[in-house]
Amino acid sequence: MSNSSPNSYLLIDDDNIDQLIASKIIKKEFPSLECIPFLDGEKASEFIEENINSGKLDKVQIIIVDLM
Repeated sequence: MSNSSPNSYLLIDDDNIDQLIASKIIKKEFPSLECIPFLDGEKASEFIEENINSGKLDKVQIIIVDLM
């Protein structure tokens, strides 16, 4: 991964409301970050697998996962 500052993050949460709240809080604190949201962990995993070697994830240095 790149050593530069991240400009996007993955937000993985299966609840629409929790995802909305989390993205709003993060946007307020870090307005330059782009959210790449997923409601399904499997879809997020597929996205990571498909893009890990293409360079598309170079700026994604934060992954937020709902564990409950």
